[in-house]
Amino acid sequence: MLCQFKQHKRKNYTVVDNTFINDNNLSWKAKGIMLYLFSRPDDWQVYIKDLINKAADGEKALRSGLKELEKFGYLTRFVERDKKEDLLKQSIKFLKFLKKIHFLFNPNNK
Repeated sequence: MLCQFKQHKRKNYTVVDNTFINDNNLSWKAKGIMLYLFSRPDDWQVYIKDLINKAADGEKALRSGLKELEKFGYLTRFVERDKKEDLLKQSIKFLKFLKKIHFLFNPNNK
């Protein structure tokens, strides 16, 4: 069956590189996470709890999707500690697209 889509782009839409969308190694979950993160402004700070609340999948699905993106070379992670606020700052850089996103979480309340 053939389906045709027509988009009516007025405002509030995202334009992304199709590389990750066409990568058959990635699940729809991983593609969705990537697309959501790329729809955010460049200076946007991500909170894991906030991301968990943005979809019905829950924390386990989110974390496995991020691990999948890391496994296939779409992101790398490193952790820094902010001593002033006692927060762990997990930076994630999307390697193939050169966008850096910071995930902030409280070590006592991951």
